[in-house]
Amino acid sequence: MRLSQLTEPRLLIPRLLSDGWEGSIREMAARLANAGRIGNAAGFVAAVLERESKVPTFAAPGLAFPHARGQAVRTLSLAVGLSRQGLVWCRDRKAIAKVVFLLAVPLGDAEPYLQVLSALARLAQNQAAFSALTRCNRPEQMLQVLDRGVET
Repeated sequence: MRLSQLTEPRLLIPRLLSDGWEGSIREMAARLANAGRIGNAAGFVAAVLERESKVPTFAAPGLAFPHARGQAVRTLSLAVGLSRQGLVWCRDRKAIAKVVFLLAVPLGDAEPYLQVLSALARLAQNQAAFSALTRCNRPEQMLQVLDRGVET
């Protein structure tokens, strides 16, 4: 499975409107809800924010992997947001996320979820693919990078 199979252009945001980490999660969760991939956006956001408050998912170089599992999640899904200026992640001034991978995971999908996290980590380590993703200006370009990138 390719990462592109977990998303669609309307879930890919080449310029996040939010200037904070919490707002970026809300922005991407709203897209997941509008696409019918989660049923309760507020509950999903609360779960993601609670998880981030306990164990922030920021990882160098400049990316974060917020995620939550829950009954409100209808299908394993990935939303991706880019921030040119970067987002201070969880109030840690040294943690600046420029790419945010928001993963929505149904309760019963533990194994695919771990495979997706592994694929996202490999994408982040692939300098050419990661750099190409950060330069995207359109959702369709982001989808192409995710399609060419690594498989889960």
